[in-house]
Amino acid sequence: MHCTNCGTVLQPGVANCTNCGAPVIQTPAAGAASYAPTIAVPPQGTPPPVANSYANAGYVPPVGQPAQPNYGYPQGQAQGGYPPVPGSYVVAPAVPKKRSRIGLIIGIIGGVLLLACVGIVLLVPKGTTTGTSGGTTPAATPTIKTPSGQAIVPAAAAIVSNAKTTSAVDADYNPTSPTTTFKAGDKVYVTFNIQSGDNDGYVQTKWYLDGKVGDTKIFHHTHGHNVAVSSISYPDATTQAGAELYWCTKADCSDAQLAQAVRFTVGATSFVPTRPALGAIQDADRRLF
Repeated sequence: MHCTNCGTVLQPGVANCTNCGAPVIQTPAAGAASYAPTIAVPPQGTPPPVANSYANAGYVPPVGQPAQPNYGYPQGQAQGGYPPVPGSYVVAPAVPKKRSRIGLIIGIIGGVLLLACVGIVLLVPKGTTTGTSGGTTPAATPTIKTPSGQAIVPAAAAIVSNAKTTSAVDADYNPTSPTTTFKAGDKVYVTFNIQSGDNDGYVQTKWYLDGKVGDTKIFHHTHGHNVAVSSISYPDATTQAGAELYWCTKADCSDAQLAQAVRFTVGATSFVPTRPALGAIQDADRRLF
């Protein structure tokens, strides 16, 4: 090797010329191959190794530990197949947002309110209706099995009402011994109320024996009187006895409307009645003060 400034022969590796002190320019020897570092190409699809990793820095792991540390990943796994760079950030998996429960809560409240409304509707008595004044009208008269099989007329039932059978009455025609079981020859009373307002009228009583009309009685009703009684005596025992009360505005009861019906039984007795046939004894009404 020669100095490029003065031509002095120099030893290999010196930095300055020993004669003139000029910097020595290192040139490769003639015929020597120029230096070209070889870069390893990673296999197809494999990410390049991470620079400055412990493996490249000559890191020697402790006995029994993996060659490269595993930062927060399962053993033998890492993001992208390679361990993260020491000191770099590890991206945590995204946490799904919680779904709002406001819609569910509103739906539950709406369902509870709907059920409450349905319950209120079901609890309202079907027999009453509300008028424009806010009051209620009386429930319709229920259909019962009458001795004649006819239906009770609600308008008539509003005038003649509360029919009861009894074996005795007081001076005001109130029942004192209510019963539906009598003996042959006993007096059978039917007491009832009358509310005809300012109108007079008539009450017709039909007494039944074994499903057939045994006797009929009509008496005049004076308005203002509000209680009445009709009575009879059965000479023979029967399990199909009964009475029907009709309200009339004509004396012959040609416009009679069925208002009340009662049923009772008459049992046998050793008493021999003096009357051979069924017959009404009395019919009357009066005012209660």
